[in-house]
Amino acid sequence: MLDSWKKAWEQKDVASYMSFYDSGFQSRGMDFKAWKKHRKKLNQKYRSITIDISELKIERTSAVIASVSFTQKYEADDYEDEGLKSLLLVKRGKDWKIKEEEWKPLDQESRP
Repeated sequence: MLDSWKKAWEQKDVASYMSFYDSGFQSRGMDFKAWKKHRKKLNQKYRSITIDISELKIERTSAVIASVSFTQKYEADDYEDEGLKSLLLVKRGKDWKIKEEEWKPLDQESRP
């Protein structure tokens, strides 16, 4: 699921990318509709997007809820950042959907 989500993001395929999100999604004060609009805007701004995922941790807290965290390196044209991404996943039928998403920049001073 994460690989397909990442690929849709990198390919700037908004329809496919948004299919990984739950209709009740919330992040940084945005709901599903606002998140979709935000992503479309970023896709228009950048010609290319590359996402690198490392230090992946998955914890299933129940049959229908899982927490995923990883270090994410994002590169787009002349912009890049690196931080800790946390996803709260909920199972909808046979599919896992992203219900909540958080991102915090890595503290550059504490890194080797």
